[in-house]
Amino acid sequence: GDVVQWHQPVQSYLTTATVREDSSLEVIAQIHSDSSILKLYNHDSISHGTLRMDPDGIICGYDWNTTVEHVETKDGILGRIMYIDGNGDEGEYWLDSIYEEAVKIRETYCGNVLSAAQALMLSKVEQQKLEQQKVVTNGGRLVDPVMDSPLRSNYPLSSPVQGGGGGGGPPIGGVVEPPGMTVSANKPKAPTTDACVGTEGDLLPPAPQPI
Repeated sequence: GDVVQWHQPVQSYLTTATVREDSSLEVIAQIHSDSSILKLYNHDSISHGTLRMDPDGIICGYDWNTTVEHVETKDGILGRIMYIDGNGDEGEYWLDSIYEEAVKIRETYCGNVLSAAQALMLSKVEQQKLEQQKVVTNGGRLVDPVMDSPLRSNYPLSSPVQGGGGGGGPPIGGVVEPPGMTVSANKPKAPTTDACVGTEGDLLPPAPQPI
């Protein structure tokens, strides 16, 4: 079938249409009852087009029989449309209800797009704040959220517990040493030897001696 043209030239419409002003958007609504078209443009103007077909039933385009400018300033009704469907049954609908639905769809569309754009911007700002909180520097050093936590003890794990008086337990992260033992940073390591498994005779334990 024929392509429905916008009320404005395409290039002009593309430069002026914006969701920030719903009246700048055009709405083309197809009415399934009789396959006619209602165009909503400007603030409150409409055009209603009915199908035009040749004798063979091929769609040739639309006849724009009804055009109403500035609907909201009119006192009367827009009119009732009578039609016959594919089964030969008669039907009718009011242009007023189609117009009101088209206006509502346009307002809802603009509101949804603006809300989604605002939510996306707020989400981006919050994400940037979180990233800034994660990357905090202290004298040029990245702060580890676990190791640098104020709840962590200042005692290194390799140092002995200092002062356990007052009945309290050892600080978090301290090591409780058995009595008589201390931990020194220069404590010598125990000698170690290499171990192996073999069947050599010199590795076997000595035979028990009679008493």
